[in-house]
Amino acid sequence: MRQFEMPGETDRVSLDRMCSSYGFVASKFLFVFQTRELRDEVRDFRAFRNKLVAALSKKPVEFNQRLADLRTNGKAAEVSLLTLLRELKETPGPHLQACHWKLALEETSKMALTHWKSVIAEAKRKLAHTLKRFNDQDRHYACWLLCGVNRQFFELLDGRIPVPNPEVSFDRNYCLSYDRPLSSKTLRSIAGVVRRTVNKVRRDSVCYPRTKAFHNRIDFDASCYTDRSTEDAQLLELMSMQPGKRISLRLKGRSKIRGTLQLIRDTAGTYSLRVYVPQECEAQRKTGTVIGIDLGYTEMMATSEQELLGTDLSQYFSAISDKRRKNSEAEIACTRSFVIF
Repeated sequence: MRQFEMPGETDRVSLDRMCSSYGFVASKFLFVFQTRELRDEVRDFRAFRNKLVAALSKKPVEFNQRLADLRTNGKAAEVSLLTLLRELKETPGPHLQACHWKLALEETSKMALTHWKSVIAEAKRKLAHTLKRFNDQDRHYACWLLCGVNRQFFELLDGRIPVPNPEVSFDRNYCLSYDRPLSSKTLRSIAGVVRRTVNKVRRDSVCYPRTKAFHNRIDFDASCYTDRSTEDAQLLELMSMQPGKRISLRLKGRSKIRGTLQLIRDTAGTYSLRVYVPQECEAQRKTGTVIGIDLGYTEMMATSEQELLGTDLSQYFSAISDKRRKNSEAEIACTRSFVIF
């Protein structure tokens, strides 16, 4: 965290407006990435960003035609997003620059992507016991549905029955693994089990990110600031909401500025600067053998040398779990008996 001398009233008001505008746009991005229409775009935010930039660069007549085509195709979320970004672009006074809304797009898309990855990881954990009762091919299909934030995962969420396509390179290995395709009834049954688990995880365990956390900060990448040092102090010139004008901050102390910066506004209205500094790792050991370790439940850990450690761990945990379950049932039974009496 780097401290700095607070700028004048004019620049301070500009920083407040930038934080609010950045937070509003970021919240909008995060909201549309939650919709069924645009949630698939989180897999490649750069392609989605380029599509938005191409639409915004069109002349007014072509841009309006583009919006009309999207409305015809039921793309309401993309229409609202393009309308907002177009208004920002054509605002004559101070407004959020394109670099900043692109940073907000990148950040929120990564947040949404992390959310879906967390949903998949938790769904796999909850399905682990159920999958043991499946045969190899059924289990393989269930794992294929949850192998990542891919086409089949979002088709599953939409209520459809994903089918591996041998023409797609990602599905080819799955299709070559089995000569006999699963029946439609089996596919529907397995997909239903996985979908219900995913929906339960989304409802009870892994919630979608909240949007209120954006309104107290703003990001600056390397194109949005200039680091300049003088004999007296280190100065940081930040992009403002007015093209061609920069806000100069007089930093306290000196250190190297690099990467994306984050300007944080606390509840008292005071700002601080978050600078990410690379951390030097300790040198690796030159002696001994490097191994990988995988922590588990049925065994405490498994090494990359195929050695299982703590093989009786599951029995120990199961005994504790059974004892707690019996004690809980006994307490409930006592409570019911007391009420009946």
